Amino acid sequence: MINQNYGPEDYDDGLVDKYHVFKSPSGVDISRAYASYAGQSYIGGGEISGTMREVESFVFVLKPNHDHHARVAIAAYAASCAVEKPVLSQQLLQMVEDGEWGDD
Repeated sequence: MINQNYGPEDYDDGLVDKYHVFKSPSGVDISRAYASYAGQSYIGGGEISGTMREVESFVFVLKPNHDHHARVAIAAYAASCAVEKPVLSQQLLQMVEDGEWGDD
């Protein structure tokens, strides 16, 4: 289903294997574990990077700073998880309201 052999014409439309997602152990601050080299992000930082594991299951990356559909999806997710995860819901709704998405 995911196109792993995509070309420039596929990059902006359709499911393509563009991202590798890593998960850190709960409670570990990984903000300093990332670095950039020649426009490519990679994981560094010694002990921290050694504890991170690549997520093998399907992960869908949203980029709300570039895609209004992503902002709608985030608002819908916030509404959907409001009972089970009220703090996450509030944080997501605040981000949607403030429009603070950062740069990439």
